[in-house]
Parts: sequence; structure tokens; C-alpha cells
Amino acid sequence: MIYKQPDFYHFSEASLSLVSYALEKLGSNSPAFVCDLFSGSGVIGLEYLQAKPETKKMFLVEKEYSFKRALDLNVQKIQSEKVEVLLDDVFNVNLRDCELVLLNPPFYDLRSGRLPLDELKKRCHFMIGFDWNDLEKYLARSFKKKTLIFMLNKSGLQFKKLLKKQEKLLFNDQSLYFLEV
Repeated sequence: MIYKQPDFYHFSEASLSLVSYALEKLGSNSPAFVCDLFSGSGVIGLEYLQAKPETKKMFLVEKEYSFKRALDLNVQKIQSEKVEVLLDDVFNVNLRDCELVLLNPPFYDLRSGRLPLDELKKRCHFMIGFDWNDLEKYLARSFKKKTLIFMLNKSGLQFKKLLKKQEKLLFNDQSLYFLEV
């Protein structure tokens, strides 16, 4: 499917690789309630839903209102009433019943070097108002113990040191992590 993207943002092929990786690991297992955190224009969640139409509910969570038009158009394309778009900060939503979490979070720390001049690009790629420790704590406390979490992690970043259980698969310069929290 060709996805609508805002002018300031374009998803990477690694997002599709994350979905493929999750599908491979899940096999015939089909979690009923799934969420795509930091969903941007919804590519990860919508790709997953198209591959697993038996999913009962897909939550797309994105705090940047500037993605709303693209999200709405992409959801309309797949014509599914199973999708719920939540325009809110990931840390504010209660998705405890989700059995599968897919996420491609902003990876860069604001202190890690040169920032883009474009404010929207900065908010998409840089952690603003949270850090890796906050994300790890959120994932650990916000979902049930058997929740499966698939996260895209840029190689060289330190989040992997915070994870208690992990399985690593390298894809180009991306590291994909599977964790059971």
C-alpha cells in the first residue's frame, strides 16, 4: 500500500522490516488487541493489520497533530473499523489490555548533537520530555506480563542495555528487538 505522509516526514523501510519480523516471530499466533506507539502516519500498525486481519482492535497512538491528516487518509484506505487513532502522548494512554505492542520511537536525545532546524522534524526524531529510562519504565509498568513488544532500535543506541529480556536481529544498520515484559 502507498501511504500518505506529511511533507516533513517519511517512514523508513525499517518500519516494514519491524512488521515482517513481528509476523515471523508470531507465526500463527494472532493477538487480538494491538497498538502501534509513536505511530506517525500509521505505517507499522496498518501493515500489521493488513497481514493479520483477525486482529480485533488496532490502536494507533501519535501525539503530533500534524500527522492527523495522513493518519486519517491511511486508515480510510484500508477501510477497517478495527482501527482507533489516539492523538495523545504515548505516556498518557491506557492500553494495558494490548497483547502486542509495536513501536518505532523517536531515538535521539536532544543533547546528542546538532538538531534539525525544522521543529516538526525535531519532534519526530528526538526524545522530547522523556528519555530511554522513562520509556523502559513505561513499557514495564503499562502492559501485562505476557505482552509481546517489538521495537525498532537504531544501532549504537543505549536502550538495549536497559532491557531485561531481549532477542536481537540485525537488519542493515537497524536492530530489531523482541521483548516479553
